[in-house]
Amino acid sequence: QVAVSCAYAIGCISMLAGAIGTMIKDPSDPNLFLQDPAPDTARPDGSLDGFCSECAVRVRPRSRHCRECNKCVERFDHHCQWLNTCIGKKNYLDFSLSIYGVVMMTATLLVTCGVVVAEYF
Repeated sequence: QVAVSCAYAIGCISMLAGAIGTMIKDPSDPNLFLQDPAPDTARPDGSLDGFCSECAVRVRPRSRHCRECNKCVERFDHHCQWLNTCIGKKNYLDFSLSIYGVVMMTATLLVTCGVVVAEYF
């Protein structure tokens, strides 16, 4: 029982630390506030590489504009509705830690429920 309680507590702490870290860090592209509107090069589809037409600034090549946050995010993965922030290069590890905590808490609860059901029958 002590091991299960410790595993659940570690999962809770991981989830909370990861979620807070994810929400605190701003995933915006560091080039976002450099006001140089000259585009680098044009791609075959006509879009401009290294230039955000929404922000009208140069950004790094792997940056994408988030429509929810209305800002460019370096190595944009997705906008997390649960944490209300974008997931990108700067906060991806913290987001992974929060997911690990949720998985650990869920696994602990499933094992505990399985043990209780097994003892009951």
